[in-house]
Amino acid sequence: MTQANPATDLTVFVGAAAQGQDVTLSLPQARFLQAGHAPRPVARWLSLVPERHLTKRDEHLRVFDKMAKGCSYFVSQGVYDTNAALSLMSDYYYHGQQQGIAMAPIIFTFTPCGSLKTWCS
Repeated sequence: MTQANPATDLTVFVGAAAQGQDVTLSLPQARFLQAGHAPRPVARWLSLVPERHLTKRDEHLRVFDKMAKGCSYFVSQGVYDTNAALSLMSDYYYHGQQQGIAMAPIIFTFTPCGSLKTWCS
């Protein structure tokens, strides 16, 4: 087993795993901690929630806000609704084009199962 190297292997997870959970580390705090441990920039990623885009219609704006704060790519939470992912990507693309902002890579995690909440909402 190899030993982790804080100069190259630092990972920071920011955000709550579930609604109502307290967040104890903000994105600016995470960036401050990362800057103190890594002598060179490393890829920073955060999660995005395609299903949230269907109700709030602002997930693409959250992505651009996180990009402005230093995130370089994104990984989705489990996608149960492909229409939500398609809607998010459409709004993400067109907003980026209108604002002249290059898109960051997004990795989608698709899942064939969910809970009653994800299937019935």
